Amino acid sequence: MATRARKSPTGKPANFIEEDGEQVLENIKGKYDNNKKIINGAITAILVIAGATIGYFKLYKEPRENKGLTVLNSAQQLVAIDSLDRALNGDGVSPGFLKIIDKYSGTKAENLARYYAGMIYLKQGNFKNAISNLEKFDGDETIFETAANGALGDAYLESGNMEKALDFYKKAAADPEDNVLAPTYLSRAALICEKQNKTDKAIELYKRLKADYPQSTAARDIDKTLARLGVLD
Repeated sequence: MATRARKSPTGKPANFIEEDGEQVLENIKGKYDNNKKIINGAITAILVIAGATIGYFKLYKEPRENKGLTVLNSAQQLVAIDSLDRALNGDGVSPGFLKIIDKYSGTKAENLARYYAGMIYLKQGNFKNAISNLEKFDGDETIFETAANGALGDAYLESGNMEKALDFYKKAAADPEDNVLAPTYLSRAALICEKQNKTDKAIELYKRLKADYPQSTAARDIDKTLARLGVLD
């Protein structure tokens, strides 16, 4: 293909409108030759970063995750035998949940240790520390999410913060597939609404309890409860 060019006032080509294939390849090669140091440097940097990232996960993060979960298991065994203070603070063999939180920050072990520490503090009546740890626990995609939200509801209620307690009880009751914990926390949410004189809200929650969890212990006397609030079938 012939090259067509627009002439400048001097008679020289001002710019190419079309170029043949050979000219295009020459231009690309010329640009690469001019910039190859920069391009190759960037590629090398990317490879170095990728290699460092892989090394971080393989040589540091993964072993640390595994070690953290191993020591977490030791502390869990203490919970199983109801030795809660030793599970929390360690016993000379297991480092305890508080040490795991400090030593394995950013790992799954630290996250689960937050849950266990919060639940132990709640049982011990230390509501401030229970809230602090459970608020930092990420329950997404774990079997502990409902229990953690319910425990936060309990801790806030015991601390006198009914609004926060109500919020977390509602979160704990959000899983329609949970027929064990969800109805209990739904009932507690309704009771708080009653204490706050939010009768309509309480009735709404009690009706949901009756409809969604009719066989639960929490719904055992639900008709009497609704009748007390003026709802008659």
